[in-house]
Amino acid sequence: MLLAIFYRATARETERLEAVFRSAVLSRIVEGLSGAPVLKTYGMHAEFNLKLLSELDRMNGASFATVAIQRWLSLRQDAITILSLSVLGALILLNRHTQHPAVSGVALSLMINALQVIQVVVREWAEVESAMNATERLHAYASTIPLEEETCKPDSSGASTYKCPPKDWPTSGEIVLEDVCMRYRPDLPDSLHRLNLHIRAGEHVAIVGRTGAGKSSIVNALFRFNPLSGGSITIDGQDTSQLPLTSLRRALAIIPQDTDFFSGTVRSNIDPFEDYTQPQLAQALHDAHLDKKLSLTDAVQTSGSNISVGQRQLLALARVMLRQSRILIFDEATSSLDTDTDELVQAAMRKVAREKTVLCIAHRLRTVLWHDRVCVMDEGRIVELGSPVELWDATQGAFRRMCDQAGVTRGMIEGAGGCSMEVDV
Repeated sequence: MLLAIFYRATARETERLEAVFRSAVLSRIVEGLSGAPVLKTYGMHAEFNLKLLSELDRMNGASFATVAIQRWLSLRQDAITILSLSVLGALILLNRHTQHPAVSGVALSLMINALQVIQVVVREWAEVESAMNATERLHAYASTIPLEEETCKPDSSGASTYKCPPKDWPTSGEIVLEDVCMRYRPDLPDSLHRLNLHIRAGEHVAIVGRTGAGKSSIVNALFRFNPLSGGSITIDGQDTSQLPLTSLRRALAIIPQDTDFFSGTVRSNIDPFEDYTQPQLAQALHDAHLDKKLSLTDAVQTSGSNISVGQRQLLALARVMLRQSRILIFDEATSSLDTDTDELVQAAMRKVAREKTVLCIAHRLRTVLWHDRVCVMDEGRIVELGSPVELWDATQGAFRRMCDQAGVTRGMIEGAGGCSMEVDV
């Protein structure tokens, strides 16, 4: 038992280290597989291999220590077994004249079996305790990592820490950003600098700008993926910082650039909680122009790998149609689509966006021409805000320069989306 105590104390820690280092190796492998094009483009294979080999060395070091500790235990258990059998054999020889040979044989046989059982018990006891490292890690993830507040939970005085909005909120979809500042980490500069934007109920506003201008930061601020470092955001008069996350995020519907899907059927992906009827689901597929390509019972593989990129975006659009949210957010939803599929998705987006508040993060300039207003951003600030025609008439403005680069004319803008030119803005 003394050996077991020493062995368990050491084996537990080496098993924990091996599990941690194994996770790092698996993470490196996944990064290498997903980032292979980037590594090839920038010629970073050698540096990545060195980092992977370093992680492998650490994992192998922990594995070797685990095996060495097991051999340490086995060696001492075998030594104790030999010593015990030697002592028993000597006693049998000394008492061979007084003890019956059959009794001595049974004692020797039982001693061998007992020592083998003890070895197995000690080893399995230690293995079970070492295997509990996985449970310990799961418990740590569940209990030590801070969770986002999701509901109106009461504090110590019995009052709610968040203000629950009315059940029918939001009713109009008015969004007001007032002096909004946001940064991704405390040691980084603000990504949004005193942003002021009033989006009226039912208005369609497009956000354009260079990469890093702060377009997606507005989406992060709306969903409270990152806390504001200053200012406030209100939706229909409700301060979003005072709302539970569940209520806030259910009020917003988003179609991101890369849509996630789960292994299952089309129905389970657009209605995972089975909240809608068969006719409603069929109508959503029809409105998303998918009823002739997919059925509700068709299989969808993980990440939607068995369907095209355009069909994924249309499925995401069908999911948004079912929710009937008053506020829709399109975060570069068509940036990875070809022109024909883009036009199909745009037509479906216009249909679902009727009488709803729309915030569109634009990648292609032609996708913003049908919006009521265009907000041009640069370095986390609004540099221009107005209707597409007004901004085009401002000959020295940033939006006009983008239109000139893309060959977009005033007539195209007045045609509300008739432009077929593309430009990465």
